[in-house]
Amino acid sequence: MAKILQNAWLAACLGAITCNVLAVERSAEKNYLLRCVGCHGQDGAGAPNQGIPAFPGLLDPLYSNDLGRTYLTHVPGVRASSLSANEIAAVLNHVAQRWAKAPHELERFTAEEVQVRQKVEVPDIVALRRHLTGYFRARGIELAPYPWP
Repeated sequence: MAKILQNAWLAACLGAITCNVLAVERSAEKNYLLRCVGCHGQDGAGAPNQGIPAFPGLLDPLYSNDLGRTYLTHVPGVRASSLSANEIAAVLNHVAQRWAKAPHELERFTAEEVQVRQKVEVPDIVALRRHLTGYFRARGIELAPYPWP
């Protein structure tokens, strides 16, 4: 009887862990749908003529660069999302997995990283984006169009 109870307890724990892992993945997609689709669209195409950059094939430089990663955690929609650091990390990882050219080569965000990067003061997100665009352009790498002045 003790062995049966022990196995049942172990099965329940493993089931809970599996459900939590799946919930995080669903949560990232759900949070993208609830908080990002309005601007970036379901296909990640954005609205470049309105200053909303497209995602497909244009994310890798930002995810691969220290300052680019800070920028991603300060994008106005991310900052205003009311998501936890864990949820932001999951959404950023979901976006990279879905639209980066080489998602398996990109470092995944963690909640701890999001917390640290969001503490970095970014007084002007447009100026930061402009700086990153110039930095990458000088290296022959184009980011998604960004028409802000």
